[in-house]
Amino acid sequence: MALLTINRINIQNDISEFSKIVIDTNVLFFLHGGYSQTTRERIKAGAYANLISDLIANHNEIFVSTLTLQELFHVVEDKEYKLYNATHSVVFANKKQFRADNVQRQLLKRKLLSIYSQINSLYTITDYCEIKLQDVTEFLNTYDSHKFDPLDYILAKTFNCFANVYYVTDDKDFLSKPTLEVISY
Repeated sequence: MALLTINRINIQNDISEFSKIVIDTNVLFFLHGGYSQTTRERIKAGAYANLISDLIANHNEIFVSTLTLQELFHVVEDKEYKLYNATHSVVFANKKQFRADNVQRQLLKRKLLSIYSQINSLYTITDYCEIKLQDVTEFLNTYDSHKFDPLDYILAKTFNCFANVYYVTDDKDFLSKPTLEVISY
């Protein structure tokens, strides 16, 4: 396993142009969510944006899984729900009420479509990742030997069968599998 940190990586020396790059949800959230509020979050988002730009210039194919997109959309919806409740005097009692509000639904749809458009224009969206019953069983049986959540487990398992794969993530759970090549802040 190699952990390459963004501020120490030299794309042309460290990453072959034939390497596949897989982006995790948290990095997509930094890059395309539009929520970076603290100075640290803005610095991190800028570092990831520069990394992706360098990888594109290096002709690396960058993958986003449909499972990762699903997780990103869920995180964005949750963030919008919390932001709405934090900034309005009349709040939604739960996320189901938020979803049922036509105005909020249209606003969220517009935001999700914008995020999807950005991602679709920059990366290869793939549906390689498929959750099978065997994967769920394996995840549970090996639960104490890794730190993955179920989606990250499937992502790592699916792409790990390819050679020269790097995971761009801010999630240290990926470091619990020693065979993964991880690029992080």
